[in-house]
Amino acid sequence: MVFHFCKTGADSVPRLVVFTTTGYIFMDFSKHLETDRLILQPPVHGDLLFIYRLLRNRYTRRFLGGPLSHRCAMARAQSYLSPPEGSGLWMAKARQGKRLGLVYLTPHSDGTDMEVSYQFHPAAWGRGYGQEAVSAVLHQAALPRVIAETQQSNLRSVRLLEALGMHEIDRLLRFGAQQVIYATA
Repeated sequence: MVFHFCKTGADSVPRLVVFTTTGYIFMDFSKHLETDRLILQPPVHGDLLFIYRLLRNRYTRRFLGGPLSHRCAMARAQSYLSPPEGSGLWMAKARQGKRLGLVYLTPHSDGTDMEVSYQFHPAAWGRGYGQEAVSAVLHQAALPRVIAETQQSNLRSVRLLEALGMHEIDRLLRFGAQQVIYATA
């Protein structure tokens, strides 16, 4: 696959164009996604406090390098309002409006795949929201292959990825811990 990021149309919306052996795929990162229970949309200014608290939460960040400092969490939360070109970021909310977490679709560090990642507030754990949100993003992406990387010891994340039908393709030591790479194909 070859990735190309561009702004197309009169609205100059950021889109991902993926060239495959069978053609190409467009993905509109500004698209709002809906499931039976969730609404996923790009974060807005009103989401900043939730994002800041998520980035500072020791339970959410247990397998993500720990809670960010006040300064780093503020800067990162602000950066999520304008994700880098070629990246998608969605705030997952219950249909009643309660913020639950974030789902990202970004180029993986390997340079050949797109990676889906996520972080949800502990109050949302165990209810299937993460699986539902990630599934919606993967469905919208419609890419031949998407990967996810998680710590081997993050059993909740491992179960979520396996429930989505992803399979293990690699293991490596990164960030001082054993990581597992999963793929959709």
